[in-house]
Amino acid sequence: MGKWTAAMDTLLLSTVIKMRAGRASNDDSVTEAELNEACKVIKLRFSTEITCADVVSRLELLRVRYEMFNKVVSTPGVRWDLDDKLIVADESTWMFMFQTNPLAGAYYYRDEDEYSRLTTMFGLHGVKKEPAKEVITISDTTELIVITDSPVPYAPTRGKHGHSLAEQEEVNSPFIDPPTLVR
Repeated sequence: MGKWTAAMDTLLLSTVIKMRAGRASNDDSVTEAELNEACKVIKLRFSTEITCADVVSRLELLRVRYEMFNKVVSTPGVRWDLDDKLIVADESTWMFMFQTNPLAGAYYYRDEDEYSRLTTMFGLHGVKKEPAKEVITISDTTELIVITDSPVPYAPTRGKHGHSLAEQEEVNSPFIDPPTLVR
């Protein structure tokens, strides 16, 4: 096959995610009906001859991409810059990653384009839940100290420093209507 495009990946993930929305299962398995529908939709949209086996192979490759991206961004000294769509790390950290996993090089110049869909597709299980151990109160005078677990001196942190909202009188979260379930 070898002719998958980014647009085909987007359509594949979107189709399977949409079809799985009606299922009660929290795993990332794909039913035969979902595979057949994804295959049909991709054939119609891209005028290509793919099989369900091609779709299964592509989903497995997408799973590997998802897992690799998570490994890269969880490496000490690495952060994901959402604004610039880049993985940020110093050269010694990149060299370490390249030596331990050559597939990490795919993210040297960019992030994972389909990360949100990949998370929806493959990240539905294995979510680690931990009880809160401490409460942090943040006020207009709170100073934020960033602690990193990186062994690399002066390594970039995982978060960006933000400006204080002290000038604003009140900060409110937006109200979001809960989704209504249609049966």
